[in-house]
Amino acid sequence: MRALRLVLLALTGAHLATTGVARAERGALTDAEAERLAQGETVVRPASFDAGQARWIGGVTYTVFDVHCDRIRAELRDPTAYARLLPRVKSARLVGENDGDRFIEILHSVLDAVYTIRMREDSPSSFRFWLDRGRPHDLDDAWGFTRLAELTGEGGAPRCFVTYAILASLGESQVATLFEGRIRRAMLSLPALLRRRLAAAPPKVPG
Repeated sequence: MRALRLVLLALTGAHLATTGVARAERGALTDAEAERLAQGETVVRPASFDAGQARWIGGVTYTVFDVHCDRIRAELRDPTAYARLLPRVKSARLVGENDGDRFIEILHSVLDAVYTIRMREDSPSSFRFWLDRGRPHDLDDAWGFTRLAELTGEGGAPRCFVTYAILASLGESQVATLFEGRIRRAMLSLPALLRRRLAAAPPKVPG
């Protein structure tokens, strides 16, 4: 348990990205946060700030899953999976590809929004996404990433440390203004939805 906490502390120290995410991360995990992760909880660090005329909300989450990173990687590579991994989404479909990047159109029910995210796999352990502003979009902007780090649990069991970050500017809609906290919590719920998805779809047993 202590060894896992030390590994987690070291991993998060290298994950500072843009200003908004850096504000949410605020450095490496504390001992208390690492202990929560070791017990199977998700650590959530919400963020909200103004930049020019834009209001940004989102944050970063840390979760340890008791599966090999390959299982999570497979979900992230499946465009249709985002209908299950993102909250209140009616549909997610692949609408184009360019130099390995995938364009995934999202139809969101609560925000009554349609937008397309551009997904880029920088490496098997790093996925980035951002709003494709060249296509119809009901959001002002969005950006984020998912990073995977393989860990080893008791008895050599595979585990995966997942960092998920997202920031979005939703514009001046009344829904975004009145329900900012609720929308931010939903935006950061991907780890919980991913855990549910993995539990509902156990790996196939060979033979």
